[in-house]
Amino acid sequence: MKGPVPTKGPVVAVIGAGAIGLAAAAALDAAGRRVMLCLRRVPDVLGWAVDGPEHPITADLLLPDQRPAAPVAVAMVATRAVDDAGTIRRLREVAAPDALVVILRNGLDHVPALQAAGLPPTMRVLPAVLLLAARRVAAGRVVIEGRHPEILLPEGPDGRRVADLFTGGPIHVTTSRDWITIAWEKLLVNAAVGGVATLTGLSYAGCGGPEARQACIALIDEAAAVARAEGAAIEPAPGNRLMAQALSRAGDHLPSIARDRQAGRPTEWAMRNGVITRLAARHDIAVPLNALLVRLLRCGEPS
Repeated sequence: MKGPVPTKGPVVAVIGAGAIGLAAAAALDAAGRRVMLCLRRVPDVLGWAVDGPEHPITADLLLPDQRPAAPVAVAMVATRAVDDAGTIRRLREVAAPDALVVILRNGLDHVPALQAAGLPPTMRVLPAVLLLAARRVAAGRVVIEGRHPEILLPEGPDGRRVADLFTGGPIHVTTSRDWITIAWEKLLVNAAVGGVATLTGLSYAGCGGPEARQACIALIDEAAAVARAEGAAIEPAPGNRLMAQALSRAGDHLPSIARDRQAGRPTEWAMRNGVITRLAARHDIAVPLNALLVRLLRCGEPS
C-alpha cells in the first residue's frame, strides 16, 4: 500500500470502494492511469479478477481525514445514492472547481439529485450506464462478472475523454448519441430484475426461471411506455428482448439492491423503481404493477 498521496502526474479520483468503485479503479489502473481511491478504511489487499487469478490494484489511498496534494480534474463517483451528502463533501475536498464528474451508478435522476445535494455548479457531470456486474468478495477485492463488461457514456468531448482513460483495461468504455435510450433500457431491466430479486432473493439467473422471468417481462413492458414518453426510442413490449440480453450478460449475479436488502441497508429503490412511478404520474401513464413493486420495496426499507 502507498502512504502519502503523490504530487506528480495527473490523477483520476474514484470516490467509493464498493464493487463498482473497485472495478473502476482496477480498470483505470490496468489501463495505465494513476488512481486515487477515496475510501473509509485501508484494506489488507487491493485486488481484482475477471475469470482467473487475482491481479493487484495500484492506487493512492485517501482516507476521510486526508486531502490530496492537488485537486483532480476528473473524479468518478461510485457511492450509493443514499450517501449523496457525504459524496458532495468528498468531491469538494478532492476535485477542482471545474472538474469533470462521472456518475458510476445505475438508474436515472442522479445528476439532479447530486445538484440538489450541493454539487458545485461549475463541475461538469457525466452520467454513465453500467453494462457490467461487479461483486466485492472482501474489503478491497472485487470480481468483475459476466461477459463483455462495459460502461456507456453520452457522446461528446467529455465522454470521449473518459473513454480514453479506460483504453487497455478490462472494462470497455464507449459513447453513444442515443444514450437516453440505452439508459432507459438498462433502467427497465434493473427496476424489474432488481425489484423481483430484492423481494425473492433470486439472482439474475434465478430471475430467468419461468415465473420470475414472466414477472420481470410484465414490469418491463408496462414501464416501457414511460421510457417512450421521456424520449427513449424503445418499441412496445420490449421485455422479452431486454431480459434475454440481460440474462446473457449477468450470469448468476445478485443485484446490488438485493444485496443491500439482505444486509439490512437502505436500498436505492427510489432511483431504480421510484423514478418510473414518478415519471409515469407526470405523463399520466398507468403503471399498476410497477406501483405495487414500489410499495413492497418501500415497506421493506429499514426504519
